[in-house]
Amino acid sequence: MRKILQNQQLRQLEIVEFLLDKQSVLLKDVSQELYISEKTIRKDIRAINHIFSPIEISANGEGISLVIPNNYSIDFIYSCFLEQSLEYSIAEYCFFYPNMTIEKLAKEYQVSDSTIRRTLNRLNSEFKKHDFELSGNPIIYSGDELHIIMFISALLKEKYTMRESIFPIDQFMFIQELIHSFYKKNKMIIDDFEEQKLTLFVLTSIIRRQQNTMKLIPSLMRSPNEFDFTVVHDADYKMKYSLYFNRALTEDELAIIFWIILNKTHVFNDGNIISIEDSLVKRKIEDYRMLVNNMKKRLGIAFENADDVALEMYNLVIMKPSKDYILHDPLSEFEKELRANYFDFNYIFDEICEDIFPNDTYTTYQKRYMKYQLFTQWSELYPQLKQTIKKPRVAIISNKHTGHADFLYNKLKYIYKDRIDIEIFSFKQLSIIIEKTNDFHILVTSIQGVVVKNGMRVINFSIFPTSHELYELDLMINEVKIELTQES
Repeated sequence: MRKILQNQQLRQLEIVEFLLDKQSVLLKDVSQELYISEKTIRKDIRAINHIFSPIEISANGEGISLVIPNNYSIDFIYSCFLEQSLEYSIAEYCFFYPNMTIEKLAKEYQVSDSTIRRTLNRLNSEFKKHDFELSGNPIIYSGDELHIIMFISALLKEKYTMRESIFPIDQFMFIQELIHSFYKKNKMIIDDFEEQKLTLFVLTSIIRRQQNTMKLIPSLMRSPNEFDFTVVHDADYKMKYSLYFNRALTEDELAIIFWIILNKTHVFNDGNIISIEDSLVKRKIEDYRMLVNNMKKRLGIAFENADDVALEMYNLVIMKPSKDYILHDPLSEFEKELRANYFDFNYIFDEICEDIFPNDTYTTYQKRYMKYQLFTQWSELYPQLKQTIKKPRVAIISNKHTGHADFLYNKLKYIYKDRIDIEIFSFKQLSIIIEKTNDFHILVTSIQGVVVKNGMRVINFSIFPTSHELYELDLMINEVKIELTQES
């Protein structure tokens, strides 16, 4: 939901993200890449450095770079953007204080009524894409309950990087303990990555209950007698729930605040599958099991708990009908790692998905979660892939001064790290590379007009490689990765 940010904030976010994985960039290169004037970039840098301190964009002799102290992370950057956004601030305020009028909001934020109306329109232009909105005067959240709570819990998670900043730590820890106990009683598994999201989801649901604004569809709810709800009879849990939330902890209450995982589309074990009447759900589960088992066969890697992981993948995907993040997907770095170092895994996964789900539209985001489940739950996957990974091999030959080949080597090593294998050859070895050697996929050289006979790709680099030359090399490397995957 980045489009909710104002244009200036979007531009500043674009600058920061452009610099994230770069050591140093010339101001003119930033300007050309992002189509922003150098004057505007300088102005934005001053604003960024004021807002994000101690994170800053610093200038040096070679250009500008993003400096993040070791005791901070990129999460802090996104938190700052949300903190500075009037739109997201109002979205949060309207959740915690329902029935606010436009006039009261204008007074609270010291802006005009028309500014509040424009802000609400901007919010609703995105919210309505997910079947909910902020409507009326007094203003309340209405529409699809799942998307409302997903949005709010995601906003709180990204804005408040320290979880106790929005909910008291004792409340947060209590809900985590309650979730753990319920999962353990029902022989269900949850990983740490999902646990924090679910905790915020439950806390957000409790607030909706307290406000009497939660609108659930009874026909989608499962009966409490399908699960072990004995945790609600624990005297300590009952006392704390009443103390923290001024509500009684009953089976019905727990079924509602846990509704994201206790609705009729979720399945936790084979016993649940037998009791499910919906044939479409059963077919979907079988499809996921087919996906996992086909991955197992294609990769030739043992997978003892394949059926259980397939069930967990199914539950995660139906639990995420849309993106459950606001500005930054924490799994984006995981995806980069996969595409950089495990291209064959990605290729095979996408191919199998197309075969099994030809008529289903899974978003990149949902597929990312499915891959994440495989990597975290398939114990033999990572070490086996690490051993069998095939990398594009790049040869470097320069006819410039002796240090030029070393310069190219270091530059490519910095860009690609261990994703490619690189070797330097002398100018005298050019004929050997051209005529006889089939050990390399790409030849990087400063020699003009080189033609090879063994199918190896050739790219000519300037003394200082241009962005276009690096882009063309990147395309070649990706082509080689596809070929290596097909060969395997």
